[in-house]
Amino acid sequence: MSQLPPATDDVSRFVDLIGAEATLRLLEARGGTRLWIPQKAADGVLAGIVGLDAAEAMAKHYGSGEIKLPLGRPWRVLCYIAMGMNRPQAALKAGTSEGVVHQILQRFGRPTKIQLDLFG
Repeated sequence: MSQLPPATDDVSRFVDLIGAEATLRLLEARGGTRLWIPQKAADGVLAGIVGLDAAEAMAKHYGSGEIKLPLGRPWRVLCYIAMGMNRPQAALKAGTSEGVVHQILQRFGRPTKIQLDLFG
């Protein structure tokens, strides 16, 4: 997948640490909840969501314990629009209304459409 839109403030620390694609997977799977960071990255569900390298980076950065994940809804909507989804599709995928999608696009602008890597 090509470059996703720049991170919004609520998700930037995760994007900076593990990258945009892993952050998007993490927020889709566990956004808005508490997540246990295991002492060993291969233990637990985290590595299955973000990959072993990203899980190791999170374990090193946060140590063993619980962290609270943001919903990341504005950034997720921007990602979905950049991936080519229309407003209703982005709203459904992000678990919000079309009105909220409209507000997000008004606030942050419409992201550049990205080319999806169909062969990777």
